[in-house]
Amino acid sequence: MSDVIIVALITGGVTLTVNLLANWSSRKKDAIAQAKRDQKLDDQIATMNRKLDEHNRYGDKIGNMEKAIVRIDTKLETIIKN
Repeated sequence: MSDVIIVALITGGVTLTVNLLANWSSRKKDAIAQAKRDQKLDDQIATMNRKLDEHNRYGDKIGNMEKAIVRIDTKLETIIKN
């Protein structure tokens, strides 16, 4: 083989290797960034679920207060009637 062909093959091999390494590095960085975004989203969902649970407990408390008010009203009615 001539020297020109050998130099072209070496140059092509080095170029291919550099491109493969650059792509691998880029994919790794993208995967890390995606993992961070996923973690942030998971944290936001957990926070929203916690707030929703807290909100639902207020609904239960209000329901209990309404029942207590009804009992008080019935007791007052019996007291007033007597």
